[in-house]
Amino acid sequence: MALNRFKERGSAPFYVCDTNYFLPTFFLFFIFLLNILTSQLYDSKRFMQVVLLTTTCFTIRFIPKISKKNSILLYILVSSGILSVFYSEHLFTSLHYFLHSILLINLIFLGINLSKNLPIIFLSIASFNIVIICCSLLNYSFYIFDKNIPTADDIIFGFNNIRFFNQIQVISIPIFIYYLNDIKLKRIATIFLIFNLTLLLITGARGAIIATLATIFIGYILKIYNVTTLKKITFLIILAVTLFIFNSLYFSFNTSFTYVLRTTSSGRVQIWHDLITNLQLKNLLIGNGPGSYYNEHFRVSHPHNSILQVIYDWGAVATALFLYLLYKLINSSIKRLNKKGGGYYQSCFLCVVGALSYSLFSGIVVMPIPQTFLFLFIGVLIYYNNSGEIILKRKKIKYHIALIPVLILYLVLTFISYDCKNDRFLGPNFWSHGQISHANCKLTYFEDQ
Repeated sequence: MALNRFKERGSAPFYVCDTNYFLPTFFLFFIFLLNILTSQLYDSKRFMQVVLLTTTCFTIRFIPKISKKNSILLYILVSSGILSVFYSEHLFTSLHYFLHSILLINLIFLGINLSKNLPIIFLSIASFNIVIICCSLLNYSFYIFDKNIPTADDIIFGFNNIRFFNQIQVISIPIFIYYLNDIKLKRIATIFLIFNLTLLLITGARGAIIATLATIFIGYILKIYNVTTLKKITFLIILAVTLFIFNSLYFSFNTSFTYVLRTTSSGRVQIWHDLITNLQLKNLLIGNGPGSYYNEHFRVSHPHNSILQVIYDWGAVATALFLYLLYKLINSSIKRLNKKGGGYYQSCFLCVVGALSYSLFSGIVVMPIPQTFLFLFIGVLIYYNNSGEIILKRKKIKYHIALIPVLILYLVLTFISYDCKNDRFLGPNFWSHGQISHANCKLTYFEDQ
């Protein structure tokens, strides 16, 4: 059982029995287990995230003391969200996703509480990645044996869409790079870093490739990666490209290269243009409601751009506050990169940078697994950025009195929303079908499109 030491103002230091130690590990383990047991691949991952959020409501006993300035900013954000929900045309969906967003704060608290336990979190993510890669390679071997040309989605195990796993790869790759300098794990890290990079190429994950290269470049500029590490990474990239070429030669050289080097935006530019041109004054104030975006024409429930999504859902005012808080977090992290936490902290920072970079091209802030670890790692950065100053205080009764009704309402709306999923597939948002239609469950009070 891990014991973490924290400071409390006005009292002697005390020790906390950390019952949250293995929560991220159990989260990923049960997701893998459900990949085997159910065909509802996306919804099962969301279900496990709901279980995790519910669990943290009871297992997190200590929360950080928030400064007066940050309290005001959070109050403005929450008030803006409530107004956005109240005036939304999709009241049920917006209220549900707003409550989900509130509970995601618990993942930041979890990250703060588990900041000293990054080794187990890193090993859990790396292990999950390795298992998925191994199962995917097994799938791939069947296509080689049968001499059939697989599609990107055919290769990957446990995900409806290869892009969902690409998002996890962007978070995993900085962890594998960190292990390149670990005497015990460097061989396995080398092998699976090559496999991850090759899979990005085979599946034509241009956004993930750009985000990964940008993360590596930023790591070098900020002196997280030295010249020796950069040479290792470059060599592994060359090996990955070589494997990709062999794969292309075996199947269809022209088809593979055309897919990776395609010049279209896969509809993203058109989606962004449509969203921007349809923004109104209301969007600049309070948005349309959290989780309310969908586009019938392009059949998507998120615009594949985190900034545009926040503007549409929460409004420009909330977006400006989000961006300001992110700027403070990243700026503070950069100043402390070589001072606090060592390699684990630096790699955690690059995981966040990679996820945020990829969120400009994908729905990484929507999907359950990357969303979970993005908020968890933000909590880790907050802890180290304020190490020596952050004060954890025991949750008071009034906190539970406020939290329990929120949790109960959230769980009720979650189960109702699952029963009321729209039959038309509009791309994933909270659930795999993206939108809620109460015609399916004969509820009419919260009428959504």
